[in-house]
Amino acid sequence: MQHRITTVKAIIDNGQLIGAQGMDVSLGGLTDIIADIKLGETGYLMLIEDSGSVLVDVKHPDYRFKNLADIEGGKYADLAKNTQGLFDVEIDGKQYMANIHTSATLGWKFIGVVEKAEVMSTANTMAYTILVISAILIAVFVAIASYISKLT
Repeated sequence: MQHRITTVKAIIDNGQLIGAQGMDVSLGGLTDIIADIKLGETGYLMLIEDSGSVLVDVKHPDYRFKNLADIEGGKYADLAKNTQGLFDVEIDGKQYMANIHTSATLGWKFIGVVEKAEVMSTANTMAYTILVISAILIAVFVAIASYISKLT
């Protein structure tokens, strides 16, 4: 049996119902679309229904149709109870940063997760570069100060 996801929205014009718009997609097709979305080297996207049920988790297909708040003893509880924001979460023994966006139209949550080490690697590289440049500048200034002090 192939699972399908259907959403329907009323079309209202000047307060009058003038029609309905619907969308129907197979869960397999939706999973394929979301699986193609890459966030950096280690990141991926999760899709959570407005009821809290996981529709797509590319990394953990067995979470499908489970309530996000109940997975693995509630370790995703912060993600489940919030509609937006940046959160830290542990997945498969690694630290991830998760960013939640909730669609105002559908009420579905799109949760992008990327390994924290990947996110922080740029900041760590920049900090190291600043430290090296600072050390070089201090050495240059000490040398110049020493040279100037010997001139007098």
